[in-house]
Amino acid sequence: MEKPILFEYFSKTARVLMADYERSREQEASLNLGRNREFFCERFLTNVLPFKLRISSGEIWDAKGTKTGQLDLIIIREDAPVLDFGTANV
Repeated sequence: MEKPILFEYFSKTARVLMADYERSREQEASLNLGRNREFFCERFLTNVLPFKLRISSGEIWDAKGTKTGQLDLIIIREDAPVLDFGTANV
């Protein structure tokens, strides 16, 4: 069976992400671990997502009023409504 055309690209990208993950394990402070992992995940997603999608963080509310609580990485459409509370967006 023939491999998909982008298989090698994403296979190598996965190796880069795994190397970043392994490197981040050297820091034992949980705050640093979380921030480092958010950074390399965000960097990867920013490079591969279509322009109409963007990365953010915050909380998601649905039409029924359900709230997710704080999320570190959210993929949202550029036309999605955002509620501004000072420096934080929901």
